[in-house]
Amino acid sequence: MIEISTPYEGKVVLDERGFPLTNRPGHGIGTRSIMAFAEKYDALCLFRVEHGWFRVQIAV
Repeated sequence: MIEISTPYEGKVVLDERGFPLTNRPGHGIGTRSIMAFAEKYDALCLFRVEHGWFRVQIAV
């Protein structure tokens, strides 16, 4: 398992599946890449927003 954390400012919106949403051009490429990796390798992927931190956990 790996966890990646990064601080953020503003608001992060997660969809009903818990995946981050963005409407800003050029944003969201990293999360889409992570989700594609998780699908390809049948990995579990969890995005969280906590106390000013954006976190993703991936279990392969």
